[in-house]
Amino acid sequence: MTHLAMGKLRDATLALGQVERLAAPARRLRARGALAIVALLDGDVRAAGHLCDADREDGWLASPWGEGTRLASAWLLLERGDAAGARERLDTMTATGGARELWPFAAAVQAVAFLLSGAAPDALGMLRSWMARTRSTPPSHFQSIQLLTARAKVLIALRQARKALALFEGPFGLSAATAPAIALSQLYAGRAHEAYVMSVKWGIHQDVSPRAALESMVVSMVADVRLNGTAAHRSTAQRAEALSARHDLWSPWSAVAPEDRGLVLRLLSPAARDRVSERASFFASSVSVPHLTKREQVVLAQLTPTSTIADIARALVVSPNTVKTQLQSLYRKLEVSDRASAIRAAHAWGLIESDTDL
Repeated sequence: MTHLAMGKLRDATLALGQVERLAAPARRLRARGALAIVALLDGDVRAAGHLCDADREDGWLASPWGEGTRLASAWLLLERGDAAGARERLDTMTATGGARELWPFAAAVQAVAFLLSGAAPDALGMLRSWMARTRSTPPSHFQSIQLLTARAKVLIALRQARKALALFEGPFGLSAATAPAIALSQLYAGRAHEAYVMSVKWGIHQDVSPRAALESMVVSMVADVRLNGTAAHRSTAQRAEALSARHDLWSPWSAVAPEDRGLVLRLLSPAARDRVSERASFFASSVSVPHLTKREQVVLAQLTPTSTIADIARALVVSPNTVKTQLQSLYRKLEVSDRASAIRAAHAWGLIESDTDL
């Protein structure tokens, strides 16, 4: 489990495989559940499906020992296009007990399930809820990358791609694990050429997993059609198709926005075109975030449940009437009538961040 938390998926597979062969039934189930999660992180949906199917009738499945298998089963539903079913199962997962080592993966998967079921504005609040419930078990660096990637997709869906791009700085800068999410953020921030260059490089990188490679290839295809239209190259599409078919991995195609889908589908074979057409887009439910002026943003940053108008005015060195005017405008744009609702709405839109945000 330490290897898994660190993102050393090959080492985790070897160690968990030994446990699976030698352990008692309950521990064997836990090992197989973790193996299924490793397979899903890597992008081998077919292998994860075999592992979960083998344990469907296991008597330990409903116990804490089966938490990993239950998470993997919910994730499989998402991979197969059933976002609503995945959300229903993930809602039953707790942040304690057997799930305490796996909660970052559960939270990341649940955020994507929110996106694919049309609930993008609720996804950031859901991620914050996971963070608040699991303060005693902070995520590892690798797990933080999974959470950041999910959060970036949510921000892109909320039309805040530039803010998504800003997530990947410092210790979360460019690496094999972050490259697909960075390229995706660049693409939707209007930097198609940079996204294309980065995604092409990492799509053929020898050290990336099948999932990361396919995610990069999909971004490069979308960037290519945005830059070149019908003259886009088909070679990347052929490699991406082959990778999807080999691992039964089709979820990365959800990164194709509705406005790009027509041109991307033209690059695919008829069989792949049918599979990709069935996928919902992460960004189909994109909504317009309320646009705030710089003054409104400054006032919002000072807004707390206990701060008074006079407190904010003193902090900003302006008159109370100026603060009052900006607050009234802020409430109108956020469609709220009081301070507490404004703070909640601003968090939901990603306009302000709390200390627990990643």
